[in-house]
Amino acid sequence: MWEASRVSIAQNGSFAASAKIPVFRSDRVVPRTRLFETLDRALADSDHGTSVVLVCAPAGAGKTTFLADWAHRTRAQPGRPAIAWATVDEQDNERPSLQSKLVQALRGTEHHQVREICEQIANPTPVQPFPLASRLTELTEPVWLILDDAHLLHDPVVLSELEVLLRAPPERVRVVVCGRFEPPLAFQKLRLDGRMVDVTFDDLAFTPEEATALLAEHDVELDPDNLSALMERTEGWAAGLRLAGMSLAEHDDPASLLENFTGCQRAVADYLMEQVLDGQSEEVRQFLVKTSVPATFSAALAEELTGRADAHAIIDVLEHRNFLISRIETSPTQFRYHPLLRSYLRAEIGLLGRQAVAELEHVTARWYARLGDALPALEHGIAADAVSDVESVLSDSGLALVLDGHAETVGRLLADAPRPIRDRPIARLVRVAAHLRADNPTIAGSLLSTFDDHGGTFDDHGGDESAFRTTLLADTLRLQLAVHTGDLEYARTRPVAADGDWSGDPHLDAFAALQRGLGHLHLGRLGRAEHNLDRARTHAREINSPSIEAQTSTALGVVALSRGLLDDALLLAASGRSKAAASRQSKAAASRQSKTAAAGRSGATNGHPFLQVANQSADSQWTSLLEAFCHYLRNDTERAVEVAGAPYASNASATHEIAVAAELFGLDTAPNRRAAVSALHAATTSGRAAHRPPGLIAVTLPSIQFAYLHIGETTWARELFTSAAAVLGQSGDVALLESVLLLYANQLERARAALRPVLEGNLPCAAATNMVTAWLVEAELSRRRFHDARIHDALGEALRLAEPEGVLRPFHYMPSASRELLSASRGRFGSRGSFADRVWASLPKTAVATTEKLTRRELQLLAELPTWRTAEEIAADLCVSVNTVKTHLRGIYRKLGVTTRRDAVTAARSHGLL
Repeated sequence: MWEASRVSIAQNGSFAASAKIPVFRSDRVVPRTRLFETLDRALADSDHGTSVVLVCAPAGAGKTTFLADWAHRTRAQPGRPAIAWATVDEQDNERPSLQSKLVQALRGTEHHQVREICEQIANPTPVQPFPLASRLTELTEPVWLILDDAHLLHDPVVLSELEVLLRAPPERVRVVVCGRFEPPLAFQKLRLDGRMVDVTFDDLAFTPEEATALLAEHDVELDPDNLSALMERTEGWAAGLRLAGMSLAEHDDPASLLENFTGCQRAVADYLMEQVLDGQSEEVRQFLVKTSVPATFSAALAEELTGRADAHAIIDVLEHRNFLISRIETSPTQFRYHPLLRSYLRAEIGLLGRQAVAELEHVTARWYARLGDALPALEHGIAADAVSDVESVLSDSGLALVLDGHAETVGRLLADAPRPIRDRPIARLVRVAAHLRADNPTIAGSLLSTFDDHGGTFDDHGGDESAFRTTLLADTLRLQLAVHTGDLEYARTRPVAADGDWSGDPHLDAFAALQRGLGHLHLGRLGRAEHNLDRARTHAREINSPSIEAQTSTALGVVALSRGLLDDALLLAASGRSKAAASRQSKAAASRQSKTAAAGRSGATNGHPFLQVANQSADSQWTSLLEAFCHYLRNDTERAVEVAGAPYASNASATHEIAVAAELFGLDTAPNRRAAVSALHAATTSGRAAHRPPGLIAVTLPSIQFAYLHIGETTWARELFTSAAAVLGQSGDVALLESVLLLYANQLERARAALRPVLEGNLPCAAATNMVTAWLVEAELSRRRFHDARIHDALGEALRLAEPEGVLRPFHYMPSASRELLSASRGRFGSRGSFADRVWASLPKTAVATTEKLTRRELQLLAELPTWRTAEEIAADLCVSVNTVKTHLRGIYRKLGVTTRRDAVTAARSHGLL
């Protein structure tokens, strides 16, 4: 044992006498430097006025071992003070016995002056004053006196004389008092006078590094996960760590052992019985067992559980005696037992009988329900098998628990609940919500498919508010599942259309408004989406739900992006990021509190089983994607890469989108553009693509298509057009992709025909910024046909649309063409001249790599090359001879620095000539 009994220590030859400094092991390697230095400073700093150190902690905290290690370390250093060690026992509650023990301890210091003083002191009688304190004033060298197991002192006369020594110690004497709890001495006065330093259980608790060194003494080495699990179970308690080390040394599966390392393990249980629970009265032991039902308890709850009006007094005694109980400074004050002790007590509770245990669980569940603390109310209600209690909690707070980040825990609790609870309609619906929140649509769909409700409005349910709320929740969950799986046909049905049905429950209405808003958003109905999302955000603020507010902010940001309002989208993305961070922080705080709260129902102590943090990574990733797109459209690719590459936990669909975006944003700086575009293509065609709103899908489609075409991969570009048409249907974005394909095939009239309904507003774009690209394509079509007036009008319209939000990226899709178009109209843009200059400055300086400009005829022939028709067919269309075509081809090859037709097409596209 870490703090073993004196008998076992003596048997190992560790004590020569009680006045000697104990030696536990000579090969100890646990570094306690931080504590050693604290003690050194406290005792050595005479200017500070410290004269007493109190080392006070429960059994097994390692008090004696720490002081012994410190004393041996200190004594080994030259010029250090003399150290006297006195270990108190029960018989020292007689004055002569304690006085004799102190004299013996001082004699054992081998400090000549101290020894001489002790020799001169005659053994005093019980009625004579103890002269040691006054004689020690003669000391010229410092002496540090350690009084171990001081909690055993209780005799008033002995305590009175010891208090005299503590209050007015000789100038060169420092006293260290060590015990499980404070003996009744005037320590508070010393604290107020600034003459005392406390070393508590928290100070003595081992850090992970110190625990690693302790385990190494048993030839045990744990990986970070197992070490973390052990630290959660022991909370750095020395005895627990030592017992774990002893058990692990004989076990070949650390993870398995640690999973079951609780107070029920034989070695731990024996230690708790012998060192912690021994000496407690039967009434107190019953109190401990009954109050171990909840993870934390107040004095009032303890009264409810035990039926004792003196519960507060019992808690005070346990605290005073440094029992393994901790105070949590909340309102009201809460208390908890050490995880290993609680798991032991939880095992003992079975001895009360099944009915008694169920009643304790029921009392606890009702208590938390009255306080509005839904999660423990649900857990204890399930444990009590109280169907009506659980149904009440779920009806009032089940959805709120899921939305607030406890989806995984709630789902697990309900899955493990008895069938009468599990089959209740509200329980099934809350499980569906939990699985959807945890990204498990298959299980959610299976549960939802077996749920039978009649739907309808409030009136359809005859005024039954509960039935209407259940129906509304079921409809909303069906809508959420439809959006999640991309079943947009279902999203067009009643749940989305019934925007006027509300329950009056702010949690349910916030959830319903959010899902309706997302449904409209995925259908491209931006106005109705915005209306519902605004309502969801209002409710989220009312119920203080940062998780829902984060989702609504991000969704509203997508609405803004779809409308081309980048400033608004960035502000909403920032709000979403902030609220998501607040949500994670609040859940992390709850998790930290739960991990110190107590063991779970099975006796495991790795935190409160129903207070685990939900994964918020998906929301964070979509927020990052939204923000990155805004920066990319403004041509801030460096910032876009930074945002898109932010590290988040894995979420399959969102991670796939982030990977595609990161490849796209990195094209400008890629050393090998062809390889980079190939990687982009691989990213777009692999993984599980998420079901996204049309605006979020369409916003980067032109970027990807131009990237493919610039390296001559027309097949990839056509595949992109086909897949976009399948997802977006008849939209302006799809027509734009078709027009670009026809432009690159030099089919100019067909390209213009495909683009005309977009420019005329008859075929709206899902992403408004694509209208900038559409007008630039129109400008390029006019340039190819030498329609100068049309060129200027189209370019002016592109600048008009791009300027308010600083949209620059579309001008980079055809950099050479953009540069030439801007150059030809320079000075003719009026108030947009400065923005045109900004666009010009943003274009890559190496957009045109040829040293010799192609002639008009060469440009005309160059446009025919991607058609892959023969020279004879091209000559016939241009009404020139084959030799003329071949002459122009040689000029094109020379000026582009290539030798083949394919390379010429690729080079021309990379320079923006095609």
